[in-house]
Amino acid sequence: GSIKLPACVRSAAVYTSAYLLNALVPILILPVLTNYVTHSEYGVISMFQVLVMITLPFVGFNSTAAIERQYFNKSFEFSRYVLNVLFVLVLSMVLMIAVYLAGRETLQKYASLNSYMLLFPPVYCFFHNIMEAALVIYRLKNKPISYGLLRIGRTVFEIALSIVLVVQLKFASDGRIMAIMAAAILFGLFSLFFIKKEEDLFKKISKEYIVDILKFGGPLIPHVIG
Repeated sequence: GSIKLPACVRSAAVYTSAYLLNALVPILILPVLTNYVTHSEYGVISMFQVLVMITLPFVGFNSTAAIERQYFNKSFEFSRYVLNVLFVLVLSMVLMIAVYLAGRETLQKYASLNSYMLLFPPVYCFFHNIMEAALVIYRLKNKPISYGLLRIGRTVFEIALSIVLVVQLKFASDGRIMAIMAAAILFGLFSLFFIKKEEDLFKKISKEYIVDILKFGGPLIPHVIG
């Protein structure tokens, strides 16, 4: 008969495949971009991605890692901890939007982004981190299929929309950035729905939990940026 792989091996295969496919996105999309986007427009996309990388640790303070750490800690109520992570995400996004607004003239000068796109990085980071939180919860609860569908679904959607906006509609660099944003927002909202389904979020905000999230994630910021 056929050899049946152990469940842990099958799960690991799903997680690894989903992760690798996600990492392949920039490579898969490169031929499209090089043919339909000029060098200077590609520079705009790169600048957007650099801003995202710099902003990401400050939106949420690496709270997805905090979720993973507290899952097995019985002294913390996990659902309540997740709610507080989402609260920290909202607060830190608002704070980063304020920073971006304060420095918008400098950003416009050096980042070459359209004015309406200047607030995209903190918003992107917010929705991206919600999805990362959902993925962590799925992994902790050993739900490889849900994990794979969510991660791969976003990847496929982002590539497809990039092709439509860049190739079909000739939106160039704006099209690629719009596709990145649309995928993050849509799958961030899906993720919020999934988190609500997995966890009872009708809890109170806790100062103790917020302090724990900040104390754990704050020192990791230089490491993540580095």
